[in-house]
Amino acid sequence: NEAIDGPCALLLTQWLEAVTADVRMQTVRLRGTAAGDYVGGVVAAIHQAKYLRVLDINGSGLSPQGGGIVGSCLKEMQLLHVLDMGNNPQLGSGAQYVLENVAGLRRLHTLVLHHTGLSPSEVSFFPPKLSGLKVLDLARNGLGDVGLNVLSSRFEAGFGSLSVLRLSDNDMGAQGATALAAQLGKLTSLHELYLSGSHLSPEFVDAIAAALPKARSLQRLELGSPSLGDREAERIADLLVTDAGLVGQMRSMAFGAAALSRGPGLRVLDLWPNALTAEGVGHVAEGLRQNYTVSFARVSERRWLRPDVMKTSKTLTFTGDNAISDSTEALILAAGVTANAALLRLTVQLRASMDVSEQKLCVDILASALAEFEHLNWVHDTGDGTLQPGLPPEVTSASGPAGTDQ
Repeated sequence: NEAIDGPCALLLTQWLEAVTADVRMQTVRLRGTAAGDYVGGVVAAIHQAKYLRVLDINGSGLSPQGGGIVGSCLKEMQLLHVLDMGNNPQLGSGAQYVLENVAGLRRLHTLVLHHTGLSPSEVSFFPPKLSGLKVLDLARNGLGDVGLNVLSSRFEAGFGSLSVLRLSDNDMGAQGATALAAQLGKLTSLHELYLSGSHLSPEFVDAIAAALPKARSLQRLELGSPSLGDREAERIADLLVTDAGLVGQMRSMAFGAAALSRGPGLRVLDLWPNALTAEGVGHVAEGLRQNYTVSFARVSERRWLRPDVMKTSKTLTFTGDNAISDSTEALILAAGVTANAALLRLTVQLRASMDVSEQKLCVDILASALAEFEHLNWVHDTGDGTLQPGLPPEVTSASGPAGTDQ
């Protein structure tokens, strides 16, 4: 509420000072206000509210001075569960006072310092132990490898409950990834790891892949980055195959793919944005084909794919809103389908936004993938709902009308 400016926050502070002792205040949200450092006064007015569970001052325009006021008040908030100070890019050095005082908040389970101008200097004040913390969001701070090395050292012990770690857009390179990977095995409850926007390289992916055997609770991994190219995709494919092999060691193969999908291992893999060509997508597709734990995967902006469904369903339909948009999606679809011995019917619609050459490429990809399925026969819709044997002539030659769904 941008109408809550400095003078308004002063009035609010005066009122809170009068009533705090008489009410059991549990939640205070001043998200997206224009109060700036006056928010510090509001927090000071309620810092003795011993029942406070949630303090949300996300995007309120705090400066280092305001952050210092908030930090000094945290000692009294012993029941605080959620502290959200994200999207305060001017906070900077003020985060030091916050980090110095959160160590005493034993019930804190969510700490958000997303886009707060943190530097490696502030990260050094991060407490070595927050045993109850479940969600830590430090995304968009540009910490770099130096800051991530410092942060990773804090994970040596005392963060066993951490479930979600957001470190996207922090200029992380291979050195930072290696430092983080060395500690992943100690984060025994970690389910989600967000590293999108990093400076990916084969060495970066190798570092994360090497940590997977120890990070057995990890179920979601985000690695999307403009620097994610074909070389990195080849390493990601190895990661997927390795993950499948590790799961196979932990759960008897006698239970089959369905049982494996319920076991440990990655469930969600997000690789968008990326700079992949057909070669890189092919690497990822092959990795997914051999992996039986990933339930959701994304390689293109528009589409989340379900590899697990594509490998087990007797009938698959990709039409309407779910129609195939480009050859990238066709490659992933083909990889999933080739691992499906039970497939009886596949219905695919190619979007009109593709030109004929792209439509032809998609058909070639699918036809190649399905060549061994002797029980399947191609038919096509002539446009009036009538099915004819074979493929439409428009996409079996290099020429034909564009701008129509196939």
